[in-house]
Amino acid sequence: MAEYAQLLKRPLVTPITTALFAIVSFTGILMLLHVKSAMVKEFHEWVGLSFVVAAGVHLAVNWSCFASYLRKPLTIALAVVVVALVVLLLAGGESGRPGGRLPVMEIARRIEAASLAHAAPLFGVSVEESLTTLKSQGLYVSSEDERIADIARNNGKQAPEIISLLLAAGGKQDR
Repeated sequence: MAEYAQLLKRPLVTPITTALFAIVSFTGILMLLHVKSAMVKEFHEWVGLSFVVAAGVHLAVNWSCFASYLRKPLTIALAVVVVALVVLLLAGGESGRPGGRLPVMEIARRIEAASLAHAAPLFGVSVEESLTTLKSQGLYVSSEDERIADIARNNGKQAPEIISLLLAAGGKQDR
């Protein structure tokens, strides 16, 4: 039992929590960069759960220090923001949204499903300019009727990469 009591000591809990944070951060960045690996996703999830437990223990061990922050205006403001985000995420569920998606995700999905001819004006470029931009990047585009998602897939890319190229091309006109 004394061995387990040592786990609750600050010199051990803090480094464990820090290491788990670093791993969750690294695997989260990999997933954000679309590194496709079931192992990365599963590892991220399990280490994430471990991090939550370690952070809870760390919080309990350091409660007196943490409690002193609870009276500060910045901490109160951050708590309100966190609660609001949690409520928005939980309340957003399936109701009121197509497919239960956030509106911005639904917009992105619709852009990916649109043909280049329909999507180009959204980025502030003509169909011809969009074709030129993509082809100048070494991408194959069969026609202006090809969907953004298909252009990406046929060129071994992700749809957001194609969208980013078109956004960049549209931004050049403003200069």
